[in-house]
Amino acid sequence: MDIVSRAEVAAYMGQTEFDASDLISQLIPRVSDRLASLTGRLDWGPEISRTEYFDGGTNYIRVNYWPIVSVTNIWDDNDHLWPDSSKLTAADYHVAQNPDRNGIVYIESGNTTRAFARVYAPVRYGFENVKITYTGGYANTAAIPQRIKTAALLQIKFDSLRGSSGSHSSSGRKEAPLVLPEVRDLLTAYTLKVNFA
Repeated sequence: MDIVSRAEVAAYMGQTEFDASDLISQLIPRVSDRLASLTGRLDWGPEISRTEYFDGGTNYIRVNYWPIVSVTNIWDDNDHLWPDSSKLTAADYHVAQNPDRNGIVYIESGNTTRAFARVYAPVRYGFENVKITYTGGYANTAAIPQRIKTAALLQIKFDSLRGSSGSHSSSGRKEAPLVLPEVRDLLTAYTLKVNFA
């Protein structure tokens, strides 16, 4: 999913709707991908139900798509059979609410309903032994926060003035696209941060 539509870019730049073959239309998905990477996302995937697997031994789960709308279930099973007995209860975890942490599910390490070992390793060590089903992502382009849209609009305008999504050095080699400092600043609040290991 793109951060902004062609119509939004056209309005921002004071122009009419861009044709699909225009440079601007090509820049929209490129900039969307670049800004997804900057914020720690795989992409701007839509709000849908997802299933992901993670290695255990941590006190948090960092999902691939956020914001997290809801968590359906979390399992902790080294046998990868996922029986009901391996499900965590709702009291065993909580979803961070701040925009820069809303892709993190914290495992409650001090919960007295769990085994003592969980105080030190809230989910057991293992390879892909933690399974989570959740709904995450933005419902549509219109649901993406305005700060993120503004960042995309600034970057698209800058890239369009440069003539492409990248530039060539004096040696003729293509250089990595430049991201404006103000774009990075706008994205700070929406960049997933994990403040502990």
